[in-house]
Amino acid sequence: MRSLTVHSKTELEEYLRSLSIRPLYRGQISHFGSLASPSATTSFDRHGCIPPEMFRWWNYTSDILAALIGEKGHSLPFVEGLLQHYGWRSWYLDASTDAGVAAWFASHKFSEATAMELCEDCFERGVMLRKRYATYSFEPGPGHLYILNHDIVEATVGAFDLTAIYLEGWQPRFAAQSAVMVGPLQGRPLPRECYHAHLTVDRSILQQYSLERGFKSQGDLFPGRGLDPVLSALLDLPWNEIQAAKNALNGLKFFRRAVEFPEYSNSWTKILPNRVALFHGTSIEDLPKSPDGTPENTISMRVPISTMLGQADVVDTKFREIHKLLGEYNCIIFEIDDLMQHAPHQGHHLYSKGLTVAKKADDLIEVGALLVEHQGLELMSAGLNVGWYYRPDASGNWIKVNHPQECPCGNVEVHGRHISALRMIDSWLADPSSTLLS
Repeated sequence: MRSLTVHSKTELEEYLRSLSIRPLYRGQISHFGSLASPSATTSFDRHGCIPPEMFRWWNYTSDILAALIGEKGHSLPFVEGLLQHYGWRSWYLDASTDAGVAAWFASHKFSEATAMELCEDCFERGVMLRKRYATYSFEPGPGHLYILNHDIVEATVGAFDLTAIYLEGWQPRFAAQSAVMVGPLQGRPLPRECYHAHLTVDRSILQQYSLERGFKSQGDLFPGRGLDPVLSALLDLPWNEIQAAKNALNGLKFFRRAVEFPEYSNSWTKILPNRVALFHGTSIEDLPKSPDGTPENTISMRVPISTMLGQADVVDTKFREIHKLLGEYNCIIFEIDDLMQHAPHQGHHLYSKGLTVAKKADDLIEVGALLVEHQGLELMSAGLNVGWYYRPDASGNWIKVNHPQECPCGNVEVHGRHISALRMIDSWLADPSSTLLS
């Protein structure tokens, strides 16, 4: 690996033109490690992994991403790497095929501040929203431009090019940054052999170089929601009440995003649209009538949020505790203390709030979603959505059965998560003291 100091923009341009490798670029305002052996580590290494937040990110975003980018949206490593651009931690390093992007990051310092914003829900009731606002600003000093050998990176640790995801008419953040994800590194720094060169350059030179490459402002690398559908989907996710701030200011409710992430442009609005849900613990029990489609002899039960967020082994589909309940009731509603939005409902005010299990004719069992309409602070209504049908075999395993009245979506991933959730619910019913994600 070469280490050199570059003294002018012309010298920088000449060196970059002289490269005989297929390059990847990474920019940092600070250098870590020795000159001969840089240390570049992932966000998981630096900040750790928080499993409940990881599962929350995954469940809130995976099928939204699948709707945008196809089957790769169901791949945890791919989603993990892509969402790193929006604030999720991962085992990947950011790199770019555009030297101008790396030069911009090598000349601008990141800072973040928490804001509390007073606004109104769609019914003009006051609320406080907690947001994380982030800024990159130029600061004089030396910057560091790392040139990686793309071929060696692919051969040793792996890399995938996010610019291969083409969304016609849109410019998501990863496209604006010509992003390539390096890894997964799984707790180790990027190997030394991946580095081709380390350039130390005055940040004013790097800033000028990135400017001439078309990066004039923060918005050029972090497009707003009008251009970025992934950001738009994240901004439309529900808000959750901050319990620690309950009753802190004359009954005014405080909220945080379901998944918190840094925002690079102001999102304040005086009156929030009705698609923005501000969840504060309301339940279907608070509604004046039972959810639409509820049959006679139905029981409603609260279950931990973790049963809907985690992933469980579903080789065994003998749901013994649930089966016992079906011996007493025609239908069971399992409700969580949360709202979850999925791709078909993005931009609207419909949310999943649990699962329903109902006995049907011919020994069939229908497993569907509990859907609610939630606008602003208000839980408006609820209903039992159509699901997929199953029949217990001789050993008690629930076997999928095609049915003319089943949910027509054909989404194996969505309905597979229903079965995974039932596995965790059944385990919790058997032992409510068992350790689950909080």
